[in-house]
Amino acid sequence: MNLSFSEFLGEIANSPAILTITILLIIMFILNGFTDSPNTIVTTVSNRSLNVDLAIIVSSIMNFFGVLSVGIFIPKVAITISNLVDFAGNNTFVFISIFSVFLSIVSWIYISWKLGYPTSESHCIIGALIGSFIGLTKSFDGINFRALIMILIGFIAVMILSFILGYIIVSIIKIIFKNHDRTKVKKPFNIANILSSMALSFMHGAHNGQKLVGLFLVVFITLNEGYKIDGAYPIWITLILAIAMGVGTSIGGKKIIKSVGMHLVNLENYEGFSADLSSFIVLLIATLIGLPISTTHSVTCSVMGVGASKRLSSINWKFGMRMALVWILTLPATVFLGYIFSKFIFLFVR
Repeated sequence: MNLSFSEFLGEIANSPAILTITILLIIMFILNGFTDSPNTIVTTVSNRSLNVDLAIIVSSIMNFFGVLSVGIFIPKVAITISNLVDFAGNNTFVFISIFSVFLSIVSWIYISWKLGYPTSESHCIIGALIGSFIGLTKSFDGINFRALIMILIGFIAVMILSFILGYIIVSIIKIIFKNHDRTKVKKPFNIANILSSMALSFMHGAHNGQKLVGLFLVVFITLNEGYKIDGAYPIWITLILAIAMGVGTSIGGKKIIKSVGMHLVNLENYEGFSADLSSFIVLLIATLIGLPISTTHSVTCSVMGVGASKRLSSINWKFGMRMALVWILTLPATVFLGYIFSKFIFLFVR
């Protein structure tokens, strides 16, 4: 049975738990747009292909359509996330876990945002989900360690692949346009950089949309065993969440744009195009194979790979190492936060 919007409204009217979870997931989408989407436009802003306000508007629109397109992809990323832990149909634990994931994400994103470093909401979700599961079940038995290992491998592989791809793509461009007048190719590469940024923003919405839309559906189906989603996601779900991510993108992220686009390495327009194309390819591959990855990690490492093609000293390695430390801490920190929040909430729910 497919779930209609009117049926959903009836369910949230009768279930405070579903209403609360719906609100939390919408806020998660807004936060994702606020903190993660700016990474997709750092190159166009740093090399002045677009001013920051216009870039944010363009990114908001493309993220909206990216989330809206979730239904055209086989939801492999959503399946990976939904199979990570098994609460064995315990509705109370599911409710507490989602609440814990939300609080963990907000806490860690706030910390990293105040520090001015981009962080991975994907790994926040994964870490907090595992932490809350352990806190509630007092067991490791329901954790899908095969999926977890694949995610951890992806954590390393994405950074390496993005760095290498960024390096290779920009090197090829340099070879092809070696004898061209740089003033004559500047405008075409400005346009190319804008288009690549739009494509990356679209892919960000499509990839990250799967994670949270999938989480939304898994929660709803767990709390309502009579329902089953057949085939593509209901369009009204993706429409609501697409609007949420678009709104989030439109209201924030300038501090993160400055960190990655100006503090890490200075890019020209053709270099920005190379970094965006590298990240787009990596995100597309991850979406098709069902591996949840971090847009933040991919974009930042692509930028570093492009910067390394000039010379290693062009990268602010001190800033890069501090940012990498935040990345490394994200998973264990959110596991801990998810564990603590789930324990605390359980005291009041039972």
